[in-house]
Order: sequence, then structure tokens, then C-alpha cells
Amino acid sequence: MNQQLAISSDARFALAACVLIAFAGTLAYSNTFTSPFVFDDVRQIVENPLVRDVAAAWRGGGARRTAYATFAINYAASGLDVFGFHAANLAIHVVAAMLLLAIVWRTLSSGRPGERYGADARWLALAVALLWALHPLQTQAVTYIVQRMESLMGLLMLGTLWFFTGAARAKRSWLLTGLCVLCCALGMLTKQSMAAAPLLVLWYDRAFVATSWSDLLRKRVLLHAALFACWGLLDFSWLSRYFASDQQAVAGVDVVVPGLSPMTYLFSQAGAIVHYLRLCVWPVGQSLDYRWPPTLSLAEAALPGAFVLLLLGATVWSLFRRSEWSFVGAWFFLILAPTSTIIPIADIVVEHRMYLPLAAVVVIVVLGAYEAAVWVQRRFALERALRPALLGLGAAVALALGLTTWARNTVYASPVALWTDVVEKSPQNLRARTNLMAELLRKSDPTLASYKEVLHQAQQIEAIVADANVVQLTEVENESAQINTGVALMRLGQLDEAEAVFQAALKAHPRCAQAHVNLGQLVRSEDPVAAAEHFEAAIACDPKCAAAYNNLGAMLAQTDPTRARGLFERSLQLDPLCADAFNNLGNFYVRQGQPDRAIPYYDRALAIDPALKSAQQNRDLAWQLVNPRAGL
Repeated sequence: MNQQLAISSDARFALAACVLIAFAGTLAYSNTFTSPFVFDDVRQIVENPLVRDVAAAWRGGGARRTAYATFAINYAASGLDVFGFHAANLAIHVVAAMLLLAIVWRTLSSGRPGERYGADARWLALAVALLWALHPLQTQAVTYIVQRMESLMGLLMLGTLWFFTGAARAKRSWLLTGLCVLCCALGMLTKQSMAAAPLLVLWYDRAFVATSWSDLLRKRVLLHAALFACWGLLDFSWLSRYFASDQQAVAGVDVVVPGLSPMTYLFSQAGAIVHYLRLCVWPVGQSLDYRWPPTLSLAEAALPGAFVLLLLGATVWSLFRRSEWSFVGAWFFLILAPTSTIIPIADIVVEHRMYLPLAAVVVIVVLGAYEAAVWVQRRFALERALRPALLGLGAAVALALGLTTWARNTVYASPVALWTDVVEKSPQNLRARTNLMAELLRKSDPTLASYKEVLHQAQQIEAIVADANVVQLTEVENESAQINTGVALMRLGQLDEAEAVFQAALKAHPRCAQAHVNLGQLVRSEDPVAAAEHFEAAIACDPKCAAAYNNLGAMLAQTDPTRARGLFERSLQLDPLCADAFNNLGNFYVRQGQPDRAIPYYDRALAIDPALKSAQQNRDLAWQLVNPRAGL
């Protein structure tokens, strides 16, 4: 009877805890549901044809096909409406927090940890899960849509461990074993950091479940073999690119940081890990893009390196002492290992890498606070004060973290706000200034002040480039800075200066499609033939340049309407958010005497850019043509 009451009590607590996590998480991220696609979201989601079809995403998604398939499901459900993408990201994060709650609760309730923490295991587990879910360091993995790759991998790793804990204790465990291996396999097809999962499950088994290595092998050798077999799903081809040259770092396709060798990257990660730990404890100064300069010598890495080695040494020492604490250190270091050791990834510091490792830090802080409170209780005989004090402290910290997360999420409200935040925190970050220039020009309602700010950023870039200690612009970023400068000059009416900038961009980058597009726009009214040649040249330089198709279509709208329609449609295939192309397609159907077919295109244009006055005017005209009596 008492056991049934205990189970009932635990079930009620688990339900209440999950509701609390979901409610608190939703509140902390309540201001993100309209945050637009930013930075890599555009390339990986908006402009990615794989996302248009679930089957295509799975077939062509490569090493991250699971994540791409979820993006495709979002697209199938609601197109590029950001609400659905953000809701899915938050759901993944909340479920991951619930799994963390379950894992910590089960771990602290059994074996040697149960002897020490069993009476308060569920409260400690709730504290860990809630603080982890609300910590502002998680915002990059949750609010930044494309980093679903990280949070989804985290969910699948937690799922792998949770189902293992069930399979290890169940008499008939085939279902749980299958779910454990399935989560592991899907995780391997989400992100390479999942490579740590088989090692962590093995470590957990020996630390918390098995009485010896022989006991582990006798009971669960096939399960562990299946998990390690999932390594075969990883794509190791990228390793050859990383180590192809000692003079470059490769991230996907772009060489970003010249001279970033494996050893330099290792030195740099010492400071990066210390920075991550500082953000865990004091999450102030977060940034989407640190553009962290590489640490070039052992002397520079000595101090942070010594601290990291101390933590690593403590983990190894705990392992040899057969302490359960060794698993906490292993969780932190093994998950970070694929991205924070010797594989030279272009970005030295990115916050989403701490999505799962943060759990180790939170566990140490929560259990450390608990141990300190127990000591105080015994030292001063405060029998009744322990739990209320800890609950109050936990609630206060959770509230502070939740409010900080909400505040951090405000920078994702617009691309301009996001890149302004990055520039303010990293004034030497040339890439951030270049992206800020682009977003200022991309605003639906750019002002004179916006154009002047673009020119100011261009001047700042020119001054910063002279500093040899700054991570320099890549060729693509330098090209973008030139183009954005020219566009700002063009919008300010300084046409001769703008033309000179575009010509200089073409000289430096002969296959710069955007320079041709902008030159075509400059001469369009004075020399339509030359303008068309520029647009054709842009397409030849970059067959995926949506703006070139749209502009060429606009020039041919009256002389060759059939080809113009094809160009507009091709533009929208490449850029589904091009409001001007939708407006032009509407105009095409009006000219063809089909105003009823034009109206939906104008509606799409206005949905994307409500400030596009020409689309509103054209829609009003088309509506009057469809409903001539309405104007009487």
C-alpha cells in the first residue's frame, strides 16, 4: 500500500514538474515566436531547396538529414511562417528538459547516489532541469532557428541515455533497447557531436548500473555494441577537409580563418572553454558571433589551459577512484570534444556548443548548493529550514535566469537588432559589421539614417582591416561590404560614386553577380540594353542570383511577357521571400487581362513586405478591375 502511494506521489510530482518546465520555458521564450530568420537560417532553410520536401530533405540532408527533415515538416505544415519553426524549437527544448529531469531523478534515486540524495532526488532533479531549461546560454540553440541541429541532437542524446536507464533495469527490455538504439542512430544523423553518445552510455553504465566490467559485458554487451555500431552512420569525409591543409580551417565550404591549424585551434579552445564556463555562472555579454581571434602560442594559452587541464585531471582522477562524479566531467568534455579540441572549425567560440555540457555545470552547482545546505543544517541544527531555503533559492535563481533569457531573446526581434548587438559587444568583428550593413539595406522601410549608417560601417571596416590582429574578412564578406557600400551610395543619390564602387567590386571579384545587378539598375532608365546585358551577365556569373532573374524579367515584361513570367517564377524558386517578384507576377497577369489571378500574388507580396506601396496600389487596381461596380 505504501509503495502504491509512493508511486502515485511520484507520478503526480512528475506531471506537475513537467507542466512547470513547459510553462516556465514558454514564458521565457514567449517573445521569440515572431523573430525572423537570421544569418545561417537564410542559407540553410529559406534558400535551401531540400527544405521544400520531407523525402528530399532525408535523402539529401547528408550527415544532418534528421534536422533537415524536421525543417521540411515545418515547411510542409506552414511554409516559411516562423511561428511554426520557433514552436518546434521550443517543444524540442522543453521535452529535452523533461528527459533531463527524468534521468537525474532516476540516477539520484538509485545505487550509491540514492543513499545520499534519495529523499530529495526529485526536487534536485527538478532544480537541475528547470535551471538548465531557463538558462540564457541556451538561447542560441533554441531561438536561432537553424541551431535546432544542436538542440535536436541534444534531445536524441538525452533520449538515448533515458531509454538505456530503462532498458538496464527492465526484465524484458527489447522495446526500450530498440528505442535507445533508434535515438542514437537518429542523433548520429543530426550532428556529429552525437559521436559522444555511445561512450557516455558506456560510462554511465559502469558508474551507476553495473557492479563491474564483467557484469556490464555479461548483461548488456549487445546493447553497447549496437550503440557503437551507430558510429557507422557518421559522415567522416569532412575530416579530410579539416586536415587537408595546415593553413586553413573549413566550415562546410568556406575557408574562414587562415592559419588556423589543429594546434592553434587547440590553444584557442582553452580560452573558449573558460569563456563558456564564465557564461554558465554569469551569463553577461552573450553574442551570436564572437569572431574569436585565434590563440597563436602556448604562452597565451597557458593560464586558461592550466584551468581546463585541472578540470580534466579531476575527471580522470574521479574515474580511477570509481566515483560517480567522473560521469559529470565526462559529460562536459566528451560532448565538447568534437568541436572544441583539435578539429579546426571556422568559428572558435559559439554558444550553442554548450547546450548539453551546460547540464554538467548545473548538476555540480545544484548538488554543491545542496551539500552546503546540509552542512549548514547539521552545523547549526536548522532541521526545518533546509528545504524552504533551497526551494526559495532555486525559485529566485530560476526567475532570474528566465528573465535574463527573455531579455536576451529581444535581440532576435530583427536582424538589425541582432547585428547591432554583436557590433556593440565585438567592435572589431568585421563580419558583424558587414552583416549589419546588409540588414540595414534589407529593411522594409530603410531611411536616410540607415544609408548613412551603412557608409559609417564601411568606414569602420576600412579602419579595422588595418589591424593585423583582427580576424579579416573572407573574399565573400569583402565583396558583400563593397556591394552594400555601393547600394547605400546609390540610395543616397550619389550615383557616380556608387558606379565606381560597383566597378571596383567587379575588378576585384570578376564573377560578382550582385555588382552586375546593381550596375544594371543604375543604367536601366538611360541605357536599357546595357542594363539587360548586366542582368544576363549576373545570371551567367551566378545562376542562383534571384535578383538578376527578377530585374531581367521586369525589363522584358512588355516586350517578351512569356519569358518575363518564367524569369519571375525562377526568381521565386530561388528566393521565396522576394516580394518584388510576386508584385511583378501580379503585374504580368493584369497585363494578360487576368486581374483575378493577379490578386493572390499581390497578397503574397504584401504579406512579405507590408510597406511595398506599389503592391498595394496594384492590388487595389486589380480588385477594381475584378469588381468594377464596387467603385461606383
